[in-house]
Amino acid sequence: MAAQGGYSNEAAGGALIGGLVGSRFGQGNGRTAAAALGAGLGAWLAVPRE
Repeated sequence: MAAQGGYSNEAAGGALIGGLVGSRFGQGNGRTAAAALGAGLGAWLAVPRE
């Protein structure tokens, strides 16, 4: 199912980049959490807001 407004590619790209950046921080579970947070934040930031 596509994201509202058809921004699924942008959200996926943002999640990928955010996850990669987040994975550079922390160790063990902290690194996993940082990658997950980065992915979520990246996806959110990549989709334009009105």
